[in-house]
Amino acid sequence: MLQVDYNIELGRIRIEQNGKKFDLGIYPANCEFGAVVWRGKNEKGKDVATLMTFWADEQHCKNIIKNEGSLMCGEKVLSVELNMYYKENYKLLKYMMLSGYEVKCYHKEPASE
Repeated sequence: MLQVDYNIELGRIRIEQNGKKFDLGIYPANCEFGAVVWRGKNEKGKDVATLMTFWADEQHCKNIIKNEGSLMCGEKVLSVELNMYYKENYKLLKYMMLSGYEVKCYHKEPASE
C-alpha cells in the first residue's frame, strides 16, 4: 500500500486535461521519489485526493520514460517545480529533464515546528 505524507511538498506539477488545468503536488511516500497527487473537492464539497502516479526508484523512472515517453505518462505538462531542499529531487530532476520538461528549481527549508 502506498503511504503518502501530505505534510511535506517536494514540488508541484501543473497539467492540462481536456482544456482544464490542474495543480498536482509531489509528496514523499514509501518510494524513492514520491507520489504525484491531485487534492481538491468532490461534487459534494468533500476533500479528496487522487493518486496520479508515483516513482518507486531510478529503474522505475527509466522504465516509465522508455515505455511511455515521459514521467507523467502522456499528460500535457505545463510546468514543474522542485524544491531542491529535498535530496531526492536532485535525482528526480534528471528524469524530469529526460521527459522534456522545463523545471523550475528552488530551495525552501520547511518551517520548523
